[in-house]
Amino acid sequence: MRRERTNGDWKRECDRVSDPSLPRLASDSALSGEHRINARKARVRAIRDEAQAMLQGNATGIQIAARIAERSEQFFVELYRSACESLSPRERRLVAGQAAMTFVGGSGRSELCPFSDIDLLFLHRPPAAEPFGRVVAEVIREGWDAGLRIGHAVRTVEETLQIAKSEPEVTTALVEIRPLAGDAGLVERLKTQFRDRLIRRRLRNYFNDCVGSRAKEREQHGGSPSILEPDVKRSPGGLRDVHLLRWVAFGRFGTTDYDLLRLRNAIGRDDARQLLEAYEFLLRVRIELHFGAGRENDILTREEQQRIAAQRGVTGQPGVRPVERFMQTYLRHATRIAEIADRFVARHRPRSALGTAAETMLTRRAAGVFWLSPSTVAISPRFRESVASSPERVLDLFRYVAKSGVEPTPETEELLRKHAPTWGTDISPEAAAKALGIFSFDRHLGRALRAMYRCGVLEWLIPDMRHARCLIQFNQYHSFTVDEHCLRTVEAGCAFAFDVGPIAQTRRAIRQPAILNLALLLHDVGKGFEEDHCIVGRDIAHRIGQRLRLQDHDRERLEYLVLKHLDMVHLALRRDITDPGLAMKFSHDVKNAETLRMLYVLSAADLSAVGPGVFTKWKADLLTDLYEQSMHILSGRSARLDTGAMDAIKRDAQAAFLHSVGPSHRAELQDWVARQLDGFSHQYLATVPIAQIVSDLQSLRALQPGDVLTSGHYDAATRTTEYRVTASAQVAAGCFHKMAGVLSANRLEILTAVIETTVDGTIVDRYRVVDSDHDGRIPDWRIAEITTALRDSLLNRVDIPQLIRKHQPYGAGDRSVPLSNLPLQVSTDTHTSERCTIIDVFAHDRPGLLYMLTRTLYELGLSVDVAKISTHLDQVVDVFYVTTADGHKIESESALRPIRETLMERLREFEAEGHSRFTRR
Repeated sequence: MRRERTNGDWKRECDRVSDPSLPRLASDSALSGEHRINARKARVRAIRDEAQAMLQGNATGIQIAARIAERSEQFFVELYRSACESLSPRERRLVAGQAAMTFVGGSGRSELCPFSDIDLLFLHRPPAAEPFGRVVAEVIREGWDAGLRIGHAVRTVEETLQIAKSEPEVTTALVEIRPLAGDAGLVERLKTQFRDRLIRRRLRNYFNDCVGSRAKEREQHGGSPSILEPDVKRSPGGLRDVHLLRWVAFGRFGTTDYDLLRLRNAIGRDDARQLLEAYEFLLRVRIELHFGAGRENDILTREEQQRIAAQRGVTGQPGVRPVERFMQTYLRHATRIAEIADRFVARHRPRSALGTAAETMLTRRAAGVFWLSPSTVAISPRFRESVASSPERVLDLFRYVAKSGVEPTPETEELLRKHAPTWGTDISPEAAAKALGIFSFDRHLGRALRAMYRCGVLEWLIPDMRHARCLIQFNQYHSFTVDEHCLRTVEAGCAFAFDVGPIAQTRRAIRQPAILNLALLLHDVGKGFEEDHCIVGRDIAHRIGQRLRLQDHDRERLEYLVLKHLDMVHLALRRDITDPGLAMKFSHDVKNAETLRMLYVLSAADLSAVGPGVFTKWKADLLTDLYEQSMHILSGRSARLDTGAMDAIKRDAQAAFLHSVGPSHRAELQDWVARQLDGFSHQYLATVPIAQIVSDLQSLRALQPGDVLTSGHYDAATRTTEYRVTASAQVAAGCFHKMAGVLSANRLEILTAVIETTVDGTIVDRYRVVDSDHDGRIPDWRIAEITTALRDSLLNRVDIPQLIRKHQPYGAGDRSVPLSNLPLQVSTDTHTSERCTIIDVFAHDRPGLLYMLTRTLYELGLSVDVAKISTHLDQVVDVFYVTTADGHKIESESALRPIRETLMERLREFEAEGHSRFTRR
């Protein structure tokens, strides 16, 4: 660590720099204009080159940042000295005695990364304002010309204090102020008045400003230290949390030195050690990010994670890739920083005498050994050791958290973190019963589990959580680590109990919430192994069920929920749930209503916890539809969409259509409309409203040979747009791959595609899409643009590959290696649908993929009835319901094998180089 300057050091340097008699440096006097600028740039490059050499030589991040700060300080001192030499002797004396240049913020605490902004505060007394302004202008100009990014302010002491009073960013920057050149007394005056007027006199305001501004920043950058693409500086658990701890320490103890804080019992030895280790790790990563980008960059993207892991030589292990091991280490450090900072802030929060008295009055003794206040629970000092040594009593404490929403005090958490590892591995019947009691709560269960996790209690209760801690899922589907996702799933599932709607009603109807809540926590804990995580998870659920002494039928239900937690989502999103046999088969597998209720809530909570915006109303409606159909069957009734229901829909549609055409045409159209309705599929009749069926029939009646009719409608409830295409038989050939190409070229995410062919060969197609290029309602001009492009594609007026290249953002196809290591896969399913063969294609998401797949299906002579496209896990899972061209289901292996082989061959070719023809260069 770089030593702090003494007042003597500072006085000698500022005297040397500001001395009017100091001769000019030869480099400054000999160079001018462009040569001087080039020399400055070379100096900055030399600073960065030295830092990069230190990085390659395995210097610590702290050492590198301190060296950059030291060299930058020398550079600015020289710029300041050079600028002062341009003044007259009188002006130089005036500036030397009444102005100063200082580092603040990150520059002041010697935490400079290669491309960090330089934060400068120029202080002056009013008499020196004019000549000092010229000095500042020259310093800043020279710094910018050298290629540095500079944030600076020119103020008097009083101006600085007034601004700092209303702007927390200025206040916190002044905590780290360090003088560079000029009047030492002026800087000391600012520091003294800053401590007196802005810290001591208004400590609670200062504290709340620091903590409040950091809380907002945390929320803006993910809200959790477990996000998978963190901002190393600003995300929760980032370097800014270390800064927050320093700001709070400065306010409460007048120092940011960890050794002094330890001596004052402000921070524990273990916390100080872990904080320093984590700070070093993150700081070095930030330096690597800067050098990797050649500019300031604090976002640890998935590409950068792979690069740094490879650069560091991180090795993998079975079921865990090298990049996942690197990120697990990173996130464990980030989590420690967040937890230590949070405990420090909670422990040292200033309290008013009135607030302290009120809390004391409202605090009561609970269970003889706890002190329960409106916001906290603590162990009575007399019983600290005996309670902390007893898992059963500790679980009593967390029952209060789950029931009342209080938090363990920081001192209580520190005590439990020390004792939990000493409890041994066995769990008593009493402890098992108390644990299940905690899982029976809803409103505050998430808070209780998070507190138990911080203290090591949850890992003692469920040992498999240790493996899941900060384990990442390296894909573009999940936003959080495995453990954070599981905790959020619990919170989402519990929140449904206090919501409205069908999921909420179902959640409140569940009779054994403890079993559901255990399943919510355990559903993904089996990740990070070579075997399928659902199977590993089932085995974990079996062990935990035995450990908690569940009855056999409860343990079996828990195992089933964890093993099958993906089934309902996959059926709802990847299969045609209007297929009469699908709900019947699913219901028979689930077997009983209570398990179905739990699986429904688990599926919704799992999707909700994946990341912001993942669980849309469209997905919720699909899940609910499958749930209601299945519950209908489990109640002993026939399938809701059976033959009788279809016949009723046809009768209603026929009556509505004939009514719309008027009496004179009804007789002649009676047979025509009956024939058209008989030709419509079960899927079409089950999902299209009667009014839309009538509209489609009217379009079919008016359609002329060679005609194409297109329309689009935005659905505000689901935030999706449905595009409809009606085209005569003359232009229908190859319609699906053309329209899929147009939609994907325009960056529309296709959720479902339904291709309906009438008895006359006319197509009535529907495409439900998400248009991420627009927030909120899709503009009319955008819908018109898409409908025109769809029409042109069927009339062969557009080149699809060229269209894909044209609409692709620059750089979108630059990634040569997919982020996921999941294999390419093509599978066929002949059992789920009675009428169609289902083809599932798993491939890496690239521009042009959907167009290539649908064109290949067309070339194979297959007709697509329904398609569901679901992009996640950095793979697209494209599902196609297909028949032969004459409408027959493909069932023989001899016919299916060449289809799978052809698709795999095209996928491999596309992955190797075929995607490049769709990439914009």
